[in-house]
Amino acid sequence: MNSKLMSRVGNDFFSVFSEQSQENEIIENNELFFSSTTVSNEHSYISNPQRGNLEQDEWFYMDFSSIIFGKDLLNMFDIFDNTGRYSNLNSNNIKDVNLLFYAKEIDDDKYINLQVIREKNYIKPGRIIQYINDNIKYKKNDKSLIFRNEIDIFIQKNLNRIYFKKFNDLKYFDKRFIDIYREATKEEVESFKELVKKIDSFSISIIDDIVGQRNRKKIKYIIDNNILDKFIGKGNLIQNYIKKYNIQSKLDFQDDKFIINTNLHLTCFMDIIFEAHYTGEITSTRLLASSNEEVALENEYNIKEPK
Repeated sequence: MNSKLMSRVGNDFFSVFSEQSQENEIIENNELFFSSTTVSNEHSYISNPQRGNLEQDEWFYMDFSSIIFGKDLLNMFDIFDNTGRYSNLNSNNIKDVNLLFYAKEIDDDKYINLQVIREKNYIKPGRIIQYINDNIKYKKNDKSLIFRNEIDIFIQKNLNRIYFKKFNDLKYFDKRFIDIYREATKEEVESFKELVKKIDSFSISIIDDIVGQRNRKKIKYIIDNNILDKFIGKGNLIQNYIKKYNIQSKLDFQDDKFIINTNLHLTCFMDIIFEAHYTGEITSTRLLASSNEEVALENEYNIKEPK
């Protein structure tokens, strides 16, 4: 892998530096961006529309193996097969850079670290007073790009995953991600309601205007992943789950069905569908999960039984 700091201007790619000494200096002074990324915990973003801020080494991720433009993400690794074929940035295009990125190879896997560039990452042109070569000088300053020693996004090739802290960064990187993780449209809400009606235990009449933003995102996820198919024909199990955790106190009941006609009712329904209510293994306390992730089995992480 011929790794160099690369940039994107529009949809075109450019090598940042023409001099190797400059490449060496920026790598030496910005270890965080150019080194491997520490991941203490990871969360599937698609199934966690309500998750808040992350800790320092926590990351959201998306699996892009099945998305339409996933191949375009993998093609970015091909850039580093021969970075010499790309022109260097110049005075005309440096002001239009929208992405900086760098690839590395670790343990038979390949990674690309990315830094999203917005207008706020530039210093506007103007006149400045600066200390240069033992003298104070007044000089004209062209529009300059600030390099941050931070990773906004990174791509892991073998797992077909893209990791990020903020979804806004992902949107700036590639606007096509908006269609993957967006709120359900009015038509999709209606399709969702028809699917809910196939589950014996529920009747849904909620109008589109009162469906909240978080629930719209969950509806989109449920439709895309055929989640409700798993609940058809399981009326007794659903009823037992509702009674066990006293969820019926938050729902209206009529004609042997739980009624969903408010956003609060819909939120309760989402908690049922994602089986968010559970009993603590140690204290037997009844709890409500804050995310919808499936927990990996022990043997996936080779956790040993305590002696």
